[in-house]
Amino acid sequence: MSIAPRDLLIALGIATVQVVGSIGANQNQSWAEPLDAAGFVLLVCGPVALVFRRRRPVAVLFVVLAVTVLYVARGYGYGPVFLSLVVAFLGAATAGSRWLTYPVSRSATS
Repeated sequence: MSIAPRDLLIALGIATVQVVGSIGANQNQSWAEPLDAAGFVLLVCGPVALVFRRRRPVAVLFVVLAVTVLYVARGYGYGPVFLSLVVAFLGAATAGSRWLTYPVSRSATS
């Protein structure tokens, strides 16, 4: 199974929104750690994982969740970093058993 061009375009679009939006969000949050190389890598890792969401939706969800949690734990500013998590969650929830995705949504709202 090859990667569909639309999946690459979606990942590229989400990566662009996350990087550009997070630069702006980080500048307007005085408490936030400045974005460094690690922050930019984390911002791109989520969208890169989304390229594989049709093959392994639950695995992609957990990878994107881990990347997002790590980004937030490092103290970077809030912004569109959560966009790839939303897409990964919806992909996993619609691809199979929703029971695997419920714990993720419950932990995100706690």
